[in-house]
Amino acid sequence: MNARLTIALCLAVAVGAASCSAGQGCDSYAAASLVVRVIDSNGGEVCDASVIATKGPSSVTLEPYPGPPCEYFGPHEVAGTFDIEAISGSARATASDVEVGSDACHVITENVVLRLED
Repeated sequence: MNARLTIALCLAVAVGAASCSAGQGCDSYAAASLVVRVIDSNGGEVCDASVIATKGPSSVTLEPYPGPPCEYFGPHEVAGTFDIEAISGSARATASDVEVGSDACHVITENVVLRLED
């Protein structure tokens, strides 16, 4: 076999193997960026809160998980810095600069607990 052809084949196999291994272990699962648990001033779960996550100019209302436990989750597969606000009745809680990272396949879900205060 020609030396140039051998080298070209080896490079093609090496590049193909590297690109395959980079995606190895990834799947179609959509991980939640945030999972937020809202509690009242006594530490009890709050299942009727409105929870909003803001990243830059975009906001999204987090979906309630049909608990128990009462948790709110979303957005999916969005990394970055979020501000979070929870409101229930006249009580409110916030968290600023919540950082959601990611790996090669998915975001790394950030778990947050917000304590409502009147």
